[in-house]
Amino acid sequence: MEKTKLISCLLALGISAAANAGESRIKTEVVGAEAKIDVKGKHVDPIRGYGATFGLETEVSDGLALGGRVGFLKYTDRKAANALTFDDTFAGVYATYDLLNVGAFSMYVLGGADYHTIDFKDQNRYGLRLSAADAYLWNYNSGIGGKVKISDSVSLGVEYRYSDTLERKDTKAEVSNASTSLKGELKDLSLQSQQLAISMSYLF
Repeated sequence: MEKTKLISCLLALGISAAANAGESRIKTEVVGAEAKIDVKGKHVDPIRGYGATFGLETEVSDGLALGGRVGFLKYTDRKAANALTFDDTFAGVYATYDLLNVGAFSMYVLGGADYHTIDFKDQNRYGLRLSAADAYLWNYNSGIGGKVKISDSVSLGVEYRYSDTLERKDTKAEVSNASTSLKGELKDLSLQSQQLAISMSYLF
């Protein structure tokens, strides 16, 4: 319920901004990422994932744009021996500011915040099973990107983003084997990620 309310508010904010500002764009992204769920007192490897986002972006002044987005990333790289596998569903807002405009090409910096729901998958290793409840995290984002117009209404872009958790959280967990189980918590969780996104924007 908490996640649903937040996503609804963010989408309403984006639609309101679009209705009262300048040019608006629908923006879709294909995203590749490397992330790490950091847990207090445990060594955790980075894990690779992939996913997509969908958003609405609006020009509010010359060179400045505001946007909102929802997205999903799936982290399933089994080569990372000490990584935690999980799904990441998120919604957030961001701003971009153009540093350079040359013809159809522009380069910009960005910053914003996302609210993440981390859905942990059961981890089975060495005869032990780790099950953890969902975690809810606020993250800040920063990055740089570039885009090029290929027509009056369509642009293609590439974007690099770094994300880290603003406030660490705990979540309930259980470690079990065939005969016993031990309940506890994953302490001081944080989500750190680097993302590379390829985007297409449509001006309407």
